[in-house]
Amino acid sequence: MSVKTEAIINAQIETEKPGVGVFELPLGVVLADGTRVTNVTIKELTGVEEDLLASGNSSNALQVMEKVITNCIVSLGDIEHHLIPSMVKNMTVGDRTFLLFAIRRVTFGDTYPFDFTCPSCSHKESLQISLGSLETKVPEDPAQRVFSAISPTGMGIAYHIATGVDEAKSVSSREKGSVLSRAIMLRLDLLNGDVPTLEAVKALSMRDRMFIRKEFDANDGGVDTTLELTCSACSFETKSELELMPDFFFPSEM
Repeated sequence: MSVKTEAIINAQIETEKPGVGVFELPLGVVLADGTRVTNVTIKELTGVEEDLLASGNSSNALQVMEKVITNCIVSLGDIEHHLIPSMVKNMTVGDRTFLLFAIRRVTFGDTYPFDFTCPSCSHKESLQISLGSLETKVPEDPAQRVFSAISPTGMGIAYHIATGVDEAKSVSSREKGSVLSRAIMLRLDLLNGDVPTLEAVKALSMRDRMFIRKEFDANDGGVDTTLELTCSACSFETKSELELMPDFFFPSEM
């Protein structure tokens, strides 16, 4: 099995585990005066966060992750520390995912092992990736939060970048069904000039729905977790998403 990126390592590497790291958020926090704060200092996990992660389940996973991120932020620009929990809740999803990677890196180092099974021939192989080599996607204007576009069928749409608040609403709506349509609706601010309804989103053509999802993805920013893989047994080429759970924060080897 090989991967079309220098991020994959085929031999064990001793990676320094720094304990603290300074990072630049892909999109950052936009303050009321328009200032964009991107500089964040992250510290490693402690037993407090390990216990939080171990106690998490599907019903409270989002709250656990928010708490872990909040606990591990040493500083966020010059923002007063008591405001950080609110900032984390309202951060873009791309930045929140980026911070999970940052926490993992300062705690365990950049080397991340994972198993892959070829979908064509079922060949299995263990690989390693350097998390520091993953591409960070930054939109053309990282301070912009609201966008507009015209769909393939001529419908005007206005939408915003997903935040932790949207993520929480999306999780709570899963029990109500229509998961994919609700996920789109939560991001749309206007659909043909009107506030979108679930019925209107369901009525969108597949062309429009695919277009909208691509629009979302193009402006969200964050860590690109898509890996291009080639099976060493049958040369089948495929793409796979780097999974954050369940072993992302519980490596079997350190």
